[in-house]
Amino acid sequence: MNCGHHHERKLPLRIFEDLWAYTRTRILITAIELDLFSRMARGHRTVESLSKACRASRRGLRALLDALTAGQFLRKSGSRYLLGEEAAHFLVRGKTDFLGDYVVRTKYPWDDWKHLTSIVRRGKPRRAMNRVRLGNRYFPRLAEALFPGNFLVAREVAQRLAPRGRDQDWGMLDVACGAGPWSIAFAVRNPSVRVAALDLPEVLKVTKRFASRHGVRRQYEFLAGDWHKIEFGRKRYDLVVLGHILHSEGARQSQSLIKQCYRSLKEGGQILIVEINPDSGRRKDLFPLIFAVNMLMYTEEGNAFTFEEIRSWCRKAGFQGVRRIPCSSVSPLILARK
Repeated sequence: MNCGHHHERKLPLRIFEDLWAYTRTRILITAIELDLFSRMARGHRTVESLSKACRASRRGLRALLDALTAGQFLRKSGSRYLLGEEAAHFLVRGKTDFLGDYVVRTKYPWDDWKHLTSIVRRGKPRRAMNRVRLGNRYFPRLAEALFPGNFLVAREVAQRLAPRGRDQDWGMLDVACGAGPWSIAFAVRNPSVRVAALDLPEVLKVTKRFASRHGVRRQYEFLAGDWHKIEFGRKRYDLVVLGHILHSEGARQSQSLIKQCYRSLKEGGQILIVEINPDSGRRKDLFPLIFAVNMLMYTEEGNAFTFEEIRSWCRKAGFQGVRRIPCSSVSPLILARK
């Protein structure tokens, strides 16, 4: 006899959505690989026209276009497909903020993620991508793909923090600079900014290319090597940037790096830290915590650190006024003064 204690259960939609999440990623990757959005921007807007332009079947394209429409990348008007606002701005090749290369790169780790269960059991990666030997192969392509998204945020930050006058002594150290989005934004903002860009030799080839593309290469000095082995100098810089580096280094190395940055800054100089921060209790913000699992996958000690953790390391190094700067990023940036 049912006494009213039975609770009707609903279908667990979140479980199904998570299980099928990879399909949305793969659909977007395929659209970029077919150069679909770029062809639509050039006027191909029907299945028939896109079929010829992409050299793809009508059946396949119709399924792909409809799925992209439901995902709000496209709009549909009768038999015509139109670019959505985000797709038009970020997914058309040749646009300044084109993210297509980054989209395609997300497919490369898939084979690695098949081994997550054994990695969780061991607590160690199958291969540590932050080691110099692997990093020289892996990071140049990653740095290039990440540039547009980071540069978008960096321009915001440079508008607020770059010097306004023509101070030829204003120096900036960009540690593990990648393609240089953070320092290039400052150099473009003010031609008197002088940048020391530090990274592995193969990565600096990418930095030089991007600095040249933005017309600021003359403002750069390039420091090739492993930051663990390079002395930054003392009281040389007005700003040091750590752009997405702490998460791959782990807590111990991160604290050492922040101390070294403190020594390299002039009195009154600032450190700018770009990271993906979970909430303080590590229980609400999903993406930063997934990113922490990604660090488990690819680094020996890496993690996603909270603002509170990074603030304590900065204070211990001697920094004052540690605060967050709101911006259009996954996490606010962190700024502190010597």
